[in-house]
Amino acid sequence: MKKTVHEKRNVNRARLANDVPTEGNGLCCDNHLLFAMKDNYHEFTLGITTVLECLAIAEKSGAVPELPSEWWIQIVRHYSLNRSGLSRKM
Repeated sequence: MKKTVHEKRNVNRARLANDVPTEGNGLCCDNHLLFAMKDNYHEFTLGITTVLECLAIAEKSGAVPELPSEWWIQIVRHYSLNRSGLSRKM
């Protein structure tokens, strides 16, 4: 059976290196917001939790301004994320 474009994207999901599948980190079924991405050679999806993890890395490195602690607390609770890898203020 031939896979649809959407199914192919979901199989080729972008992830942070060394990311371990756990509930709420974008590798399970409750990552309900996926961004369909495409480069010159691939189509893939990027889950909202991966985007948030990348945002935390950008914040830690100074590439984006710091976000309020309360915002991070709400995000961690909403998506059941691992606090240790997110904001330096957590």
